[in-house]
Amino acid sequence: MHVLSHVDLRWSTSNGVAMAHVPDLGAGRVLFAIFTRLGGVSEAPFHWLNMSYSVGDDPTAVAANRGLAISAVGARPSQVCFVALQHGNLATIVTYPRPLPPADAVATAAPGLIFAMTFADCLPIFFVDERVPAVALAHAGWRGSVGRVAVAAWRAMQSLGATAQTTRVYLGPGIRGCCYPVGAEVAEAVVEMGLSDGSCLLTRNGQAYLDLAVLNGLLLEEQGLNVLDTAICTACRRDIFFSHRAEGGRTGRFCIFAGIL
Repeated sequence: MHVLSHVDLRWSTSNGVAMAHVPDLGAGRVLFAIFTRLGGVSEAPFHWLNMSYSVGDDPTAVAANRGLAISAVGARPSQVCFVALQHGNLATIVTYPRPLPPADAVATAAPGLIFAMTFADCLPIFFVDERVPAVALAHAGWRGSVGRVAVAAWRAMQSLGATAQTTRVYLGPGIRGCCYPVGAEVAEAVVEMGLSDGSCLLTRNGQAYLDLAVLNGLLLEEQGLNVLDTAICTACRRDIFFSHRAEGGRTGRFCIFAGIL
């Protein structure tokens, strides 16, 4: 089994909501805030800090939750761009706060701009080159992973001046191989990627299980990148994160903020 290098997160509570950060990231210049489901005002089954309008939650509660999160990182609402996801491999570069076109990965070198993505099992992938500085955030479900959205995000980072020698990549909380059974369509699509290491696709008792972190880690390591893993399974830890699969599709979405301050 391919083993990724591990990073320990620093946990904190601000403005009543719980979130995690990578310690000492960017000497205060880089924002990478992983919000949990803890805090917020949404009621079950979206309890508590649901950040998505698309899951059936009360829009008033979602707006309040987003406001709490924005305040928790000391940002202004005008700085924060929420990304409409395509569940594919589309990457875009953003230079100023504006309504974003649908995308699955966003990169920027513009200070003061924060982009936000919502998750509930798909894998967050955060890139940072502190030398430029530049950051990117990708949303990798199985379709995006097979479509190499992680590599598309890396190409966007490179266009901003990032290099493999000065870039670190962090894999955030997402569903792992312990909890992600997949059907023949998904398993065949992964096999057809032709990865040199097939340990992202496991078989137990005749059932295939996909590990999105290992798959994307392999893709990024092939690019010469240093990949660090939070090693958190959203399905195992639905006490602090939302999990679409483990909660039967009726749940909220946690959010990640990324940007250059």
